[in-house]
Amino acid sequence: MLIQERMTRNPITITPTTPALEAAARLKVSRLHVLPVVENGTLLGVLKDKDLEDAAARKAQEQGDHLPYLISRFLLQDLLVKDVMQPSTATLEPAQSLGQAAKAMLEHNVLGLPVVQDDQLVGVITVTDLLSSLAETDQ
Repeated sequence: MLIQERMTRNPITITPTTPALEAAARLKVSRLHVLPVVENGTLLGVLKDKDLEDAAARKAQEQGDHLPYLISRFLLQDLLVKDVMQPSTATLEPAQSLGQAAKAMLEHNVLGLPVVQDDQLVGVITVTDLLSSLAETDQ
């Protein structure tokens, strides 16, 4: 089975100029575990909850605060996604197999990866998509 048959098309995305707090809210409601950062449809990177946690911790340290992570989220209010995002460590193509997707996720220790075609984001494939596919074949 191919990635294009199981991926989430038109996933929730953010831009580099999205406020970090807004991105945190979108990430919380997203089932994707990762938000693609795009500009004009082109994938620039990804944003994970860990990126936001790290940014809040750095900001707290700069200010000499030793606040717990949940309280320190307010420290993100002056940051944009471009300040905390990471370049995408890996991407997949729609015509690759689900096995290749699973191998890439294991290799990069992630729960989801962007799917790109001709440098444009076309979807996201997640561990949940892979498990759903596996469960269906076992019926």
